[in-house]
Amino acid sequence: MDRHGWIGLIVGLLMFANTNHLLAEPMSLPPQMLEDAELKDVFFLDPDRGWAVGDRGVICSTDDGGRHWWLADSPVNCRLESIRFIDELRGWAVGGWTHPYSHRTSGVVLRTEDGGRRWTKMPSETLPTLFTVRFFDRRRGWAAGKPSAMYPSGIFQTEDGGRSWSSVALTRRDEWLAAEFTNPQVGVVVGRNGAAAEVKAHTVQPLPKPNTGLRHARSVRISPRGEIWIAGDGGMLMKSEPAGREWFSPQLPLPQSTLGQIDFRAIAVRGNSCWIAGNPGTFLLRSADEGRSWQLLHTGQSLPINSLQFLDDQRGWAVGVFGTILATRDGGQTWIRQRSGGDRAAMLAVFDEPRHLPLEALTLLCGHEGYLGAVELITRRDVETAPVQELIETRAINALSTLGVSQCNQAWQFPLRQAGLKMPASSVVDGWNVVHQGCGIEQLEEYVTLRIRQWRPELLLTRAASPNNEDPLGLLIGQIVTTATERAADPNAYPDHARILGLQPWKARKVVASTTDGSGTMHLETSRLATQLGRSLRDHSLSARALISNEWIAAPTRVGFELLLTDAPRSVAARDLTSGLVVAHGSDARRPEGSPAPVSLASLRKSTQQQELVETLLVHAGSDHDSHVDLTGQLDSLTRDVSARRGGELLYQLAQNYRELGRYELAANTLQRLAANYPQHELAEAAFVWLVGYHSGSEAQHAFVTESVSKDESRNRASFAASFNEALPPGTQRKAIATRYDSRVQRAGFDSVVPSTRLSLSEVATAIQRTRLDLFAEPSVRLAVASAHRRAGQLHQARQLYQQIANGQPLGAWRQTARAELWFESGRGRCPKPLLICTSHETKPLLDAKLDDPLWQSAAKFDLRSQLDDDEGWPASIMLAHDDDYLYVAAVCQNAPSVEYTTSNEPRSRDPDLSNQDRVEVLIDANRDYNSFYRLTVDHRGWTGEACWGDTRWNPEWFVAATSDDRSWTIEAAIPLTGLAEKEEIAGATWAVGVQRVVPAVGFQSWTQPASATGQPEGFGYVTIE
Repeated sequence: MDRHGWIGLIVGLLMFANTNHLLAEPMSLPPQMLEDAELKDVFFLDPDRGWAVGDRGVICSTDDGGRHWWLADSPVNCRLESIRFIDELRGWAVGGWTHPYSHRTSGVVLRTEDGGRRWTKMPSETLPTLFTVRFFDRRRGWAAGKPSAMYPSGIFQTEDGGRSWSSVALTRRDEWLAAEFTNPQVGVVVGRNGAAAEVKAHTVQPLPKPNTGLRHARSVRISPRGEIWIAGDGGMLMKSEPAGREWFSPQLPLPQSTLGQIDFRAIAVRGNSCWIAGNPGTFLLRSADEGRSWQLLHTGQSLPINSLQFLDDQRGWAVGVFGTILATRDGGQTWIRQRSGGDRAAMLAVFDEPRHLPLEALTLLCGHEGYLGAVELITRRDVETAPVQELIETRAINALSTLGVSQCNQAWQFPLRQAGLKMPASSVVDGWNVVHQGCGIEQLEEYVTLRIRQWRPELLLTRAASPNNEDPLGLLIGQIVTTATERAADPNAYPDHARILGLQPWKARKVVASTTDGSGTMHLETSRLATQLGRSLRDHSLSARALISNEWIAAPTRVGFELLLTDAPRSVAARDLTSGLVVAHGSDARRPEGSPAPVSLASLRKSTQQQELVETLLVHAGSDHDSHVDLTGQLDSLTRDVSARRGGELLYQLAQNYRELGRYELAANTLQRLAANYPQHELAEAAFVWLVGYHSGSEAQHAFVTESVSKDESRNRASFAASFNEALPPGTQRKAIATRYDSRVQRAGFDSVVPSTRLSLSEVATAIQRTRLDLFAEPSVRLAVASAHRRAGQLHQARQLYQQIANGQPLGAWRQTARAELWFESGRGRCPKPLLICTSHETKPLLDAKLDDPLWQSAAKFDLRSQLDDDEGWPASIMLAHDDDYLYVAAVCQNAPSVEYTTSNEPRSRDPDLSNQDRVEVLIDANRDYNSFYRLTVDHRGWTGEACWGDTRWNPEWFVAATSDDRSWTIEAAIPLTGLAEKEEIAGATWAVGVQRVVPAVGFQSWTQPASATGQPEGFGYVTIE
C-alpha cells in the first residue's frame, strides 16, 4: 500500500465506524464481576422508584423501595458516576473512561425514556469523563467533569436533553472532583486542594479557597438557604454562607486525630438536616440544626460510602463499594443492607505507587479466582509538580477495575517529591513529619492498621525491599505493613478504632511481598491461562499497565514473592499466594464461581501459543535488519488469526520493540498499520500521539541520520580537543578525543532500506482532526502541527493554530507558549516567556572550567531556582554563549548540604548512569514543536550523558571541563552547533530551552516553570542564537 492509501484507509475506517462507538471503551468483564462493582451514585424519585450507578457500566433499579434490585442492560462497560431522573420515565447517567498512555478521558451520556429499562448512549465523542449530571426538565441540564484541552472548564450545559452540550467559559483551569447545581442558572464545583468556584450566568467565578492544605474536596451540596457544604479528605467538612465568601468548619464529635484518618465522600442536605459519610463507612454524622450539633451514627458495616440521598428526614439510602446499598427509615439511626456483592476483601494490597503493583497477580486473584480485592495507595506525587495528565488515582481505579479489583483508594497525607530525585527514606519521612507534626511514621502505621481492620483481609500484598536496597522506600513500606498487620490484631492498639469508628481488631492470615526482579520463594508465570477471562494473565493486564504507565513497559514473564508473615505452617503458606487460605466461592469475600469465558480451552491454548510464537519471532528479529523488514511485510498474516484486541496489542508491542532498537521508520509504519487495521482499538490513539511526535521532531531525524565528517571538520575538532587536553592538570587520564559519531547510529531509524510508506505530519494531523477532534485540540498536538507549518513557510496555517491555543486555553504554560509563538511573528511588546540572547564571539575559550575567558564576560547569565524555595544553601548559575562552531555552556553550582561529592580520574565512559550524581541538564527543542528535545547532562565530575527524544543511542561529540572544591563545582562545555541543527538553520534561530539541576536526595532547580526532572517542553524558555 502506498502512502496515499494509508490516509484514505485510516480515515475511511474511522468514519465508517458507528459514531457512538468511535473510541474504544474498557473491555467487557465476566458477569459475576457486576455484582460487586463499586456504586458511585444513588437517586430516588419517590419512596419506591430508585436507581444506582457505578463501575463496569452497572445500572441498578428498584420499584419497591429497594427490597429488590435488578441490573439493567447497560450499553457501556465504563465507570458511571452520576444519575438523575426528572420523572418516572426520563433519566440520565454519565461517566467515562481513560485512554491508555495518552491518559486523556472520554465521557459517556446515557438517557432513558422508559424508567431505566432501556438506556441509549447519546452523542458524546468529544466530552471528557463526567462525574455529575443534573436535569431540571426534559431539555435543560448541567454536567461537570474532567477539564480537557477542548473543554478547559469541564462544565457543560444542554438545552436539548443531552443531545448536545456547550462548555462554560473559564479563565483558570482546576481539577474538579464534584459539583452541585440547584437550578438551570447556578451551581458550585469543587476539587483538588480545596479549589472551589461558582457557576453563574454561563461563567465560572472562583470562590475564596478554603484552608484545606493537601486535602481534596470530594463532595458538595447547596442547602435550600444557599449555604454551600463541602466535604473531603482528612475529615474535611466546611460550610459557607450563601454568598460563599467565608468558610468555617463545624465542630464534629470526633477527636482531631481520628478525623485525620477518615475521608468524607458523601453529603446529603435536606431542610435543616445534613448527613455526612465516607471512608470507612462504619458511621455517619447527622445534624438536625444546620451543623451546630452532630450525632455519630453507626451503619453496621465498614465498606466505604460514596453517595447519600434522603427523600425526607427519615427515609434515605447510601451506596458504595462491593455494590453495597444501605437503607434507613429513621433518619440514619439504623441501617439495613438491601444489596451487596460482598462484605469484606479477601485480598488487600498496600503499595506506595501504582507502578509497583503486581498486576498479573491481581488479575489472578481478583479476575480469575474471584477473590474480592481492594488496593490502598499510600503516597502521592502531585504536590511538587502539578499533574499534566489525568490524576494517577483515577487512572489506577480504571486500570484495577479491568483486572477484577473492586476498590482503589489513594491516601492524601503522605506526599512524595517528584520522580527522579531519588529521595532516601529518611528524607521522605522528614517530609511526612512536616505534614503530621513530627509523627509521620506513626500516622502511616495507624493509617494502614485502620485499613486492615476496615477491609478484614485474609491476604495482604505489599512491596519487598529492592535488590541492593536501591529503593529504600520499598523496604520502609514492607516494614510498616508488617508492623500494622500485627497491630491490627492487637485490641490494645488504637482503641479509638473500635470505640469511635466501630472497627474491631482483625488478624490477617498471611502477608506476602512482591519482588521487583522476579526473585522469591513463590513465583507466578504470567503466561498462565486465566480461563475465567479468556486470556493469559499477562495479556489481560496489558490495558491496566497502559493506563498506569506513561510509556510502554514490557510485561514481566515471571512475578516473584516473599512470605513475610503467616499464622499457618510456613511450608504450607509458602506454596503459592493463596495456600493456607480458606475463602469459599460465594462467601462474604469471594464471588460465586463463574463459567469460563466463551472460548474453548484448546482454542485458548492454541491462541496463546501462536501469540507467544509471534513474540518470540519479534525478539529474534531484533538483531537482524532484514528479518525486521520481512516481518513488517508479514504483519497481516501474523495477526490474522488472533482477536482484534490482541492484534492491536501485538502491533503496538512490535512498534515499541522497533523504537527501542532505534528503528523509528519501522515503528512508524507499524503504528500506521495499527491505526488502519484496528481503528477502534484502545491503543489507536496512543499510536496517533506517537506518530505526531515522530513526524514533528526534527531533533531525532537530525541526530540519527548518519553523516560523514569532512576532513576540515575533523581537523578542527582534533585541534579543539588538543587545546582542551593541554588545559587538563598534569598526569590526568581523562583526555578529550575527536571521535566520529558512534557506529550504532547507522542502524537507528530513517534507513533508506525501509520502504517509504510513512505518512507526513500533515496527513497524520488530517486523520486526527477528522476522526478525533478532541485529541487534535490537545496543545501538544496543535503546537507540533503548527511547528511543521511554520518550518514549511505556511505561516497562516501556523498562526491559526497558535491563536486557537492562545484564545482557547486557560491561563497556564500552554497558553503562554502559544502567545510566545505569536510574539515571534509580530515582535510587538515583550515576549510572554523568558527569552535570552546567546551572544556570538569570534574567539574560542580554553576549556578549563576557570571561566576567565573574554567570552564569559558578556555571556547570557541566569540563575536556577527551586520552586519550593528550599535552595538558599545550594544556589546555581548558568551562562550561555556561542561562536561559529559551538554552543558554550557554563555552570557554577554550590555544593548541596549532606551530599558526598566524589571525584574520579577514570576515563569518562559512554552513557554512564548519572542518576545518583548532582548534575545540570540542558534541554533543547531546536524546532519548537514542544514534543521532542535533546537532553545534554553533565555532572559535578564532568561526566556526560546524552539523549534525543529519550533515546540514549544519540552520542554527539562534545567537550567538558570540570573543577571542584569543598564548596562548589564548575563545568565548562562546548557543544557542536551542527550536532543540534542543520548549519543553515542555526544563525538567528530561536530554540526552546530548559535548563535544570537535579540534586539526588536533596532537590530540583530550574530556569523556568513549570519544570520537572523528566522535562516539560511547555515550560521551556527561549534562547536566540545571535
